Amino acid sequence: LDEYNDILPISKENAVLLAGKRALYHINLSSKKTTVFSSDKRLLNGVNKLFPSNTGAGFWALTEFQGGLFFNFGKGNIVKSVAEGKGLTTMFQWQNKLYFGLSAGNLLLVDGEKETNISVGNDEVHISEIRAYQNKLLIGTQERGLFILDNQSNKVLTSYYHTCLLYTSPSPRDRQKS
Repeated sequence: LDEYNDILPISKENAVLLAGKRALYHINLSSKKTTVFSSDKRLLNGVNKLFPSNTGAGFWALTEFQGGLFFNFGKGNIVKSVAEGKGLTTMFQWQNKLYFGLSAGNLLLVDGEKETNISVGNDEVHISEIRAYQNKLLIGTQERGLFILDNQSNKVLTSYYHTCLLYTSPSPRDRQKS
């Protein structure tokens, strides 16, 4: 096995997936059998993160250059690709919808075959984390920001930024005469 970036347990198969730098490995923990998925060249471009499918039929692989790829176990290949070349950073599944975080302040919502781009910030915002809370999505950014998105309307309700105030005025001690 080569160096790997992520591990995804598959409990109903007693197996794990390893996202390697050059291939994807399916390891059956009972039989110790390893299957290497490297025939599809898109999987060879650096899988960074693996996510289970909400249907159980496969998994999502986030890749460095190819975007989000859905790999179907039954067919043994990639059956869907989203956000290719858009700087995909993370993914979240909730209520039968897929949310892909993009590096330019956008979310890509995939609901069945429909794809919707949702702006949550400017081009400098890099989405790093997506989580659900009540009926809202919490979207964290690398820039220490937090956006709250309404799941029904797909509108940003509010945003918070953690900022640091740099105080440059002279202090009373600096004003004292020597």
